[in-house]
Amino acid sequence: MLKNKFLMSGLIIFLSILIIAIAAPFISTYHNAYTEADGTTGKNLIGDYQQPQYTYLPPKIPVLEYFHIADGVVEGEDLYASAQVPDGKYFYFGTDQFGRDQFVRIMVGTLVSLLFALIVVLTQVLIGLILGIISGYYQGYIGIVLQKVALVLNGVPTIIWIILMIGMFGPGVKSLMFGLIISSWTFIYRLIRVQVLQIKSKGYIMNSKLLGMSNLYIIRRHIIPSLLPYVFMSIIFFIPYIILYEASISFLGLGIQLPIPSLGTLLNQAIFDYQYHFYMMIIPVLMLCLITLSLHLISEGLKRSVSIDLIRSKDE
Repeated sequence: MLKNKFLMSGLIIFLSILIIAIAAPFISTYHNAYTEADGTTGKNLIGDYQQPQYTYLPPKIPVLEYFHIADGVVEGEDLYASAQVPDGKYFYFGTDQFGRDQFVRIMVGTLVSLLFALIVVLTQVLIGLILGIISGYYQGYIGIVLQKVALVLNGVPTIIWIILMIGMFGPGVKSLMFGLIISSWTFIYRLIRVQVLQIKSKGYIMNSKLLGMSNLYIIRRHIIPSLLPYVFMSIIFFIPYIILYEASISFLGLGIQLPIPSLGTLLNQAIFDYQYHFYMMIIPVLMLCLITLSLHLISEGLKRSVSIDLIRSKDE
């Protein structure tokens, strides 16, 4: 594993983002805890607390500010001093038009996009795994019907399914989730079906049948364990694909809706301000690029590892 540069590079980038995203609300709370007019204190755990006096502050990061990088100064004016921001209080990614901490919102939005993608991918993988095993192992009439259904669904573009779901349920998480699941499970189904057909022809499967073992036992004991590498690779492969779709549809205002932060909703919000406050657009885009890059590196690393293992097993 350590020799697999693609896998290790992807894991380092992805785990770094994940750890920072989980820790971000607590890091920001330390610097950006607030006090209400009645004296009660609050914690800015999801970045939705509005501070009108701190609107459109540029990024300011400790240490880097001493090198005049991300120091809160724009065209020679210290905007943090103008807004009377207390010393030691930082907005690492700046603030938006409501004075909300962009660092927390972007990191929470990253977690929301990852969680959404994980739910969608796990659902479509589960559907594709079950139907692929049924079609590949039992074949017959059931297999033919499933093949035709998958062929029809696969012929309709994903965006059409999403628009259809939006027409039925309205813009939102449910419509986007259903559209992506309906359009994407067929790829997993075809992959699993092909693998099951190959595994089914192996000698140890024939011997298991001759020994009187039930089909469910063979599937549970032999088929599913052999499919796990392909299932895991499919999960890693599809997560960036779903994240990009979520960001695209939410950017258009048809996916995840505000005030829930996601990478798509943050980009949708930034479209009106990026000409004057470019950091509101650049940072979410960079985060989106880093996540997709890391997951593609992990996917490529796993693909190479599985290929090497298959070659070794054939040689043995």
